[in-house]
Amino acid sequence: FIMCFFRTPILIDPVFGTRVHLLRWCEWTPLAFCMTFLTEGVDIPQKAVLGGLKWHYVHSICQGLSTLMGLLFPFATNLYVWWTLMILSVILFAFIFPRLYYKRNAFLNTNRGNSV
Repeated sequence: FIMCFFRTPILIDPVFGTRVHLLRWCEWTPLAFCMTFLTEGVDIPQKAVLGGLKWHYVHSICQGLSTLMGLLFPFATNLYVWWTLMILSVILFAFIFPRLYYKRNAFLNTNRGNSV
């Protein structure tokens, strides 16, 4: 709504020269953490609620920080800083693949015919 009717800050990425809408990134950064945690929390067993949330938090934090790096791209002062942010972002995002492997194996090992 705000971006449609009001002026919002737009910066230029120093490496690619593209426009970066900061308001969108300010929205996506907390949403990346929140939505990842909610997605991870869908299948938390009852006994793990108190003590077994470590990897759910780690995965969510990695996704949130990876998105935060995207917010910082237009503030990079030179190519070295920009590439450092990009590499950190990719490393943090890559945590999704071991989680995907774990979730896939858990799904494949689920007994057929059992309900949630």
